[in-house]
Amino acid sequence: MLSDPALRAAYETDFTGRYAGRSRLVVRPADTAEVAEVVRICLDGGVPVVPQGGNTGLVGGSVPGPAGTEVVLSLRRLDGIGPVDTAVRQVTVGAGTVLGDLQRQVAAQGLEFGVDLAARDSATLGGMIATNAGGERVVRYGATRANVVGLEAVLANGTVLDRLRGLPKDNTGYDLTNLLVGSEGTLAVITRARLRLVPHLPERVTALVALDSLESAVALVSRLRALDSLERRTRRIRPEPETRRRCAVEYPRRTGCAIPPRFGWPRANPRRVPGSCRRDEPRKHSTPVRRGGDLLIKL
Repeated sequence: MLSDPALRAAYETDFTGRYAGRSRLVVRPADTAEVAEVVRICLDGGVPVVPQGGNTGLVGGSVPGPAGTEVVLSLRRLDGIGPVDTAVRQVTVGAGTVLGDLQRQVAAQGLEFGVDLAARDSATLGGMIATNAGGERVVRYGATRANVVGLEAVLANGTVLDRLRGLPKDNTGYDLTNLLVGSEGTLAVITRARLRLVPHLPERVTALVALDSLESAVALVSRLRALDSLERRTRRIRPEPETRRRCAVEYPRRTGCAIPPRFGWPRANPRRVPGSCRRDEPRKHSTPVRRGGDLLIKL
């Protein structure tokens, strides 16, 4: 428990520095039982509670108001990471677990959490779940809600709600897990979560695609979402006629082949057309060639 104003200051100002308030106390429980006890005490005393995760929000939602009557309930000490269940690709984490720590922990099993943020080394999973954070890969893996399969939370009266089973098929009663995701602390204080993991992709290549209209962008995204992986699949895009004419001139000079290969570029070893290559100068490319007949963009 922190009562010194100098120690409370970091919990009373948001990530941007634009929003600041004043708390009565900052409480830092270490487990779910202590969270429940704090909530019960505050309920009995009529004291408002402001749950707080990594405090990386940009809209002031995690800081107290100016009156100085609220208790900040920091969940940063609930940072435990359970064993990774590789059979079902799931893991249970505390609400105070930092996203970057989780990614490093599960990477050893060839897995990763589908949601990623620029603030990965300070954002906590509890805050991400409470705000249903989208992140950088929402088109591929969905927002946080799509990657949470179970929750443990403390209700306003101190009751502990346990929905950590993580069953992929569970139609028993209300779907309280999805209800609590994105509730921003208004319904309960999230203390632990069961998360869905995805295979770690060993390679990523970024492509910049220029489109001439919003409709074209929507159509492209619809086509890309049909791929098994936006990061690893290859899409063939026909270049403009001028590009093809330029390739017809540049390809022989770069490879010694008179005719560009039927299946285009870039290839580590372009397929040679019989009779079209200079046999006295065999060539093999150690790196992909960036120009050619049919451009391949890895996404």
